[in-house]
Amino acid sequence: MRSAGTKKASEPSKASLEEIPEVDFSRARVRRSPYARKIGARGRRQMIARFERESNVRLLDDDLAELFPDSRSVNDALRTLRDLAKRVGRPPRRRAA
Repeated sequence: MRSAGTKKASEPSKASLEEIPEVDFSRARVRRSPYARKIGARGRRQMIARFERESNVRLLDDDLAELFPDSRSVNDALRTLRDLAKRVGRPPRRRAA
């Protein structure tokens, strides 16, 4: 609900459009971020590692990502695996002879 003092933005007038100079972007050069080269592949790996350490996000390999389209399916599969492991239990350890 709008208050009585606010106005809806209207289309610009023809006169105001004529005052705006036209800009030619054909000669514009794209300048790459000076930090992109400094970060490089090593820096990206470090950023990903830090992100994984500081959050609960985990990256799946491509073949697994095809099997699990969303986080719910991953969680369901892991819970099923956990429940199966609890039911089966641990196999006894073999002693070295």
